[in-house]
Amino acid sequence: MRTGSVEMAEMGKDEFVQKVAERLQRMPKDTAPTGEPYHLLEAATADGELLGQYWMEGPEGGLPVFQSRKDALTAVRCMPLPSELGGFSEAAERWHIRALSGDEFRYFFLNPYVTLYVVITVLESGIETRPL
Repeated sequence: MRTGSVEMAEMGKDEFVQKVAERLQRMPKDTAPTGEPYHLLEAATADGELLGQYWMEGPEGGLPVFQSRKDALTAVRCMPLPSELGGFSEAAERWHIRALSGDEFRYFFLNPYVTLYVVITVLESGIETRPL
């Protein structure tokens, strides 16, 4: 992730502040309607070490989040491993399903360079999402 000062420099302070303020106004609960935390897929080594690299399939640099661990598990079963996708660390061999803490959720949601996409359905042919 980029640091806040770099992001503001690239976007311009006024635009950055405006986008964060807009997102603050529409901040959802940090838990899914299921009552569970939102989950994401993070690349991991064979030993389970998390690499800080997330599965990003949403349009425009979006980050898909799942409303339940069960939905994320279904997605993992339908998708290629990070080593097969490319763009991940050479050590990335599998996906780890990780629950987002409230602070992590707010960080991603308020970041004007990231759009969170809620995964609505998971099929072998792909996923259906909508912006959060």
